[in-house]
Amino acid sequence: MMTGLSGRAGLLLFLLAALSCHCHAGTTLGTEVGTSVAALPQDTLVQSSFPYPDLPQAMTDPAERRSFLLLHYWDKYDFSDAALLHRVAVTEQGLVDYVALLAEHPDPAETVQSLDTFCSRLAPYDEARAVLPRLMEKYLYDLASLLRHDALYASFLDKLLSHVPAGTDARRSRWEYQRAMAAKNNPGAPAADFVYYRPDGSQGSLHGTQASHLLLLFYDPACSTCQDMLKAMQADVRLATAIAAGRVQVLAVYTEGDEQVWREWLPDLPVAWMAATDKGQIRQAELYDLRAMPSLYLLDKDKTVLLKDADYEVVRHAGIY
Repeated sequence: MMTGLSGRAGLLLFLLAALSCHCHAGTTLGTEVGTSVAALPQDTLVQSSFPYPDLPQAMTDPAERRSFLLLHYWDKYDFSDAALLHRVAVTEQGLVDYVALLAEHPDPAETVQSLDTFCSRLAPYDEARAVLPRLMEKYLYDLASLLRHDALYASFLDKLLSHVPAGTDARRSRWEYQRAMAAKNNPGAPAADFVYYRPDGSQGSLHGTQASHLLLLFYDPACSTCQDMLKAMQADVRLATAIAAGRVQVLAVYTEGDEQVWREWLPDLPVAWMAATDKGQIRQAELYDLRAMPSLYLLDKDKTVLLKDADYEVVRHAGIY
């Protein structure tokens, strides 16, 4: 999801403007106090902010400046400096800005090129391979991150794996698994098809379900967050009206494999919804990345993913109903 990224747009515009000044904190400090940099106390020389690249003064077009910043973002960063890697105000803050810039960049080819450069430079250093992928996971793949972006994380891991040969890092197996899961069912791609079972025992399939728009809800009624979402959806008059008008359908799929539990909770679902169980097949085949419940997808009539693992309020404001 792109949720939370727009909040950093102002920061990025400020960053692009500020970088045109070509100012260097160490040089400015030495000039203002009339002291050479070499004479400053050692702790003053510790890098305290991310070393953004210098933008060419002649470059004034915002799109060109954004592209230059993205492609040269890590030019002045020392990946071999273990202490720098753990300096939050430098490395983590710089990486957060980088993630926001990547996610908002309109050119996919330049985004991939930037990720490839980033990974090629961190790959030779063990500490960099320990720290930077962990931070990318934190901001791009963690369920609680406002910057979460599974497709971008999958692209990052794809480039990382291409620069870390097999047998050279024990973390490869984790990266490979996460890449496979993060690449599943992202917006713009067809949702993975599966068979589901109705309360009367009859079968259906996701792609065989007719609906102008489909809210695909994976849930476990025993979890409190699932109950909260179910209550919010049931109380939504707009949703009920859209279902009655045939503009939207809800397919609520119980994925935990305990048919008795599923049947006990069926009366709590609206009769207008489609209630189903997959008999545990989705988790077994890892068709969807169900790291937490509930998981809500918005699909169009062709079962293309419009929103992945979205908050219900995001779905409500998507303009579908």
